[in-house]
Amino acid sequence: MPDICVLQGKISLHGVVLAGGKSTRMGRDKAKLTFQGQDLVARAVNVLTSCCTSVWISGRDAADHGLPNPWFMDQAPGKGPLRGILTALKHIQHPCMFLPCDIPLMTPEVINRLVQIYEHRPTGTLRVDFKQQETGFIEALVAIYDPGCIPYIEQALAQQQFKVAWAVPENRCIHVPYSIATDSRPFLNINYPEDLALLKKAGNDTFCLLPSPKKSRFSHK
Repeated sequence: MPDICVLQGKISLHGVVLAGGKSTRMGRDKAKLTFQGQDLVARAVNVLTSCCTSVWISGRDAADHGLPNPWFMDQAPGKGPLRGILTALKHIQHPCMFLPCDIPLMTPEVINRLVQIYEHRPTGTLRVDFKQQETGFIEALVAIYDPGCIPYIEQALAQQQFKVAWAVPENRCIHVPYSIATDSRPFLNINYPEDLALLKKAGNDTFCLLPSPKKSRFSHK
């Protein structure tokens, strides 16, 4: 956590559903997969609506999912989530809570943990995210970004550095810890066909789902 103690006030937070991926590993458009009666984009929109003044969809037309939400295309479609985050911050020009559409077990309660930390962040904080205690993996796609991140992300992309977690300086981030053993269920990614079997089991709310430690989706070049 940054070594600064001046607190900032509450903010008008905008939600952004990241839905611009190619779904190459799934073999079909995973954004249109359904779980408990909703497709994955609609589920993500509902989660973000609980804490955001508006919810945008990044990477696809909201109408294709029967939604009235505002939307925009990435400036570089299919080139990774960091460009999607940059497009959103430039387009909206307000702090944004990001949520990928392929994390269908995320809940408003978990998201609101980030919101509470962000509302009381030290001055100079640009990103609030989650971090696995056991592995150190940073959930940089389930995170709140300030528009002040824009120059850092632009610099990272100019240097061909596409790893989202590394785009913002460590001393400008707050990492909210969670445990794989007890808190991992909401962070299950649906990337491969076999993940759908895990998601089906997770339909039972009492099922304790433990995803294996995550690795970056994009190699550091």
